Amino acid sequence: MSAYDQIREAVISAWSGIQSADAQIQAAQAAVSSSNTVLEGVIQERDLGTRTTLDVLNSQADLTSSREALINASSNKVVATFSLLSAMGRLTAQDLGLPVEVKTAVPYTQAVEDVWQELRTVVE
Repeated sequence: MSAYDQIREAVISAWSGIQSADAQIQAAQAAVSSSNTVLEGVIQERDLGTRTTLDVLNSQADLTSSREALINASSNKVVATFSLLSAMGRLTAQDLGLPVEVKTAVPYTQAVEDVWQELRTVVE
């Protein structure tokens, strides 16, 4: 498999991950919204005496699970986005605008570029 094919495969995979995460986020947001509505209804029914505190606690647990799914979907999108940046070769401190000093090997390479030069002049 050529490097081109590997990069292409990585980009396609990462893009699919982003699209999948977007769909998961939308579904999780809908679940959080509906769980909020259900919880409000269960609280009102408890206040009227038709539901118990246990029902309220169960609804709160469902809401917490929905929020957890939303957080997981959001983190999956972040991971997929960084995977795409990596596949594109754009996951560097410079490209990400990180406040760090970017060092290169150029000074070292220049210093040792022809370290054997002295030996060659002696032997000749």
